[in-house]
Amino acid sequence: MESPEDATMKPPRGFFYPFGGFLNCPPQIWRYLHVTKQRALSINLRLSMGKEKEVTMIKSKSLKPLAIIFFLSGIYDIIAGLVYSFMIGTVFTEPPVHRFYAIFIASFLFCFAYLQILSAFNIRRYLLNIGCVTIGRVFYVVLLFAYIFGVAGFPGTFWWTGIVDLLWSILYIGLTLMSDEIRLKDLFLPYRGGN
Repeated sequence: MESPEDATMKPPRGFFYPFGGFLNCPPQIWRYLHVTKQRALSINLRLSMGKEKEVTMIKSKSLKPLAIIFFLSGIYDIIAGLVYSFMIGTVFTEPPVHRFYAIFIASFLFCFAYLQILSAFNIRRYLLNIGCVTIGRVFYVVLLFAYIFGVAGFPGTFWWTGIVDLLWSILYIGLTLMSDEIRLKDLFLPYRGGN
């Protein structure tokens, strides 16, 4: 006597009857095809749910302020790059900097700006870039004020840039802590989808 499971796995009688020779194949083959179909549907469902979750993360309202701030800080770095390209060593001569090094630093600022602006359009995927930029900004702030307060005669011309960079860093971390979808470690460790 056949089980209810075997009955459900049999092809419908009369369906595509001209191909009856194929449809009347042994139950073992239909069982294999049925299990394969169920597995395929299960995998497709998991992939669809994963993609839906990823899209939700990208478009999340809780990440939108972080994306906007990261975008604006990229604009700030473009301005800083232009200042280094055309004004450091010419208009601003203290501390003395050779034009080569000013342009060299400007190239890094333009690269950082590129990363920030484009990452802002898919902030969930590129959270690690926020962590990298945060580390760079904090290092600059510590180094700048260490020289301003620790080295005699070091000019404090750009002390305000240290304040601005510190504010950007605080905003990155603060908005991350306020988000209900990401954690602070997501900024410094690569995100693995599905976790």
